[in-house]
Amino acid sequence: MQRSGKIPSSIVGPILTSAAVLDMVLVLFVSAMVTDQLSSQMSRTLPSLPSELHGAGLFVIFLLVYWILTELVLGGRTLGRLAHGLTMCDDKGRPLSAGRRINRFSRKMATCGLAGINPLTAPPYDTKTGVVWFATMVPPLPRALPRWQLKVKTGRLQGKEQSLGRFPSFRDHGLICIGRDKAWAHLVLPDASISARHAILQVHEGKLMVRDGDGSGKGSSNGTFLNGKHLKAGQAAWINDARTLRLGDVAIEIIR
Repeated sequence: MQRSGKIPSSIVGPILTSAAVLDMVLVLFVSAMVTDQLSSQMSRTLPSLPSELHGAGLFVIFLLVYWILTELVLGGRTLGRLAHGLTMCDDKGRPLSAGRRINRFSRKMATCGLAGINPLTAPPYDTKTGVVWFATMVPPLPRALPRWQLKVKTGRLQGKEQSLGRFPSFRDHGLICIGRDKAWAHLVLPDASISARHAILQVHEGKLMVRDGDGSGKGSSNGTFLNGKHLKAGQAAWINDARTLRLGDVAIEIIR
């Protein structure tokens, strides 16, 4: 599943405006479809309302029902926002609580929703209620290194998953030694293809790197591979955007 990123405040206005226009076009289309069918009934129910205003009246009613359903019940999931990949969250990326949705909705109704159609800035009712918008079109911010995770994909420890920050050696010294030697390794992989001192993950200049071998220049027996590229004995390489680390026959996924 594709992760969403936080939309910068400088561009959230035009994206929300575009989504709002799509929603209003949809409601306008539906109201126009049923106007002819309900016009006679409206004439009997509201005889003082000119027939020329029946379509406008139905549009307002349908729009209000649409807003109540999408904003309060569906957590801000309108068709226009779904088409843009938008998600309404709090500042920590979590779904809004019912109380915050109600507060936002009441502020929106106070402006009849017109404040949300502004390509220059986010709606004031979003700002006042602390609403933050995320979108799949925006790349998520990278996690801090301690939150990166290692997930063993093959081997005897298949399925084991742990964040870098959970290793005391990483917290204290910014490194994780990997191998079969329990006295040396921080991540022990009990597989025959793994050397006693197979590889080292280490933070250098704020970035993560992997080094084949024990750090003294001696390489592993069955090799270290980063995104399929074989590292020479004792060679170090930056992890950067790499997703797969293979030590011997053991594949490890790097999850940011």
